Amino acid sequence: MKIIKNKFFICISLLLTGVSSYCAPPAPTQRAPTPPDLPIDQNIIQLALVGVIFGTYIIYKQNKKRPI
Repeated sequence: MKIIKNKFFICISLLLTGVSSYCAPPAPTQRAPTPPDLPIDQNIIQLALVGVIFGTYIIYKQNKKRPI
């Protein structure tokens, strides 16, 4: 019985795959337009600098709380 169930499952999956590929819309003929530049790409140096300064501040604040 297990073989019959497996064959039935394979037949149904092949049928559904064939139907879904037959009913699918055609592939686009044109190339997709390029996406616009993100603001993060233009400001990466400023963001990195702010991150370094913020990290230094956090480390300084933690060291200031700890007694020597």
